[in-house]
Amino acid sequence: MEVLHAKQQNILRRKIEDVTAVTKRLKVALSLHLTKSNKSSSTSTTSENNQQIKTWLLGEL
Repeated sequence: MEVLHAKQQNILRRKIEDVTAVTKRLKVALSLHLTKSNKSSSTSTTSENNQQIKTWLLGEL
């Protein structure tokens, strides 16, 4: 019983570490994308930019 519990805890810990790593990568990528967007003068509207970011984030997940 204790062995099963320990295995489940290890699996959960690995999954949490994976999710944390993905979240960190997404935050870094999003901040880079936003700073790049702010520096360049684009003719796109804000709604188009928001849609592009959403599409990109969905692709990352």
